[in-house]
Amino acid sequence: MARRHAPFKITMEARKVWLESYIPVLQALNMSDELKQSFWNYLDIFSIWMMNSNED
Repeated sequence: MARRHAPFKITMEARKVWLESYIPVLQALNMSDELKQSFWNYLDIFSIWMMNSNED
């Protein structure tokens, strides 16, 4: 995944925007809050791994 995203500058701000796009998706899903939180935790960690620039 990191190689696939390498051509794109992924900053802390881009990470934040990407994560926020998942909020309405997760809210709409018919699953337990525990499962939603688990997936959110995964997305949070994954998004840190994908950051490749400190620039704003």
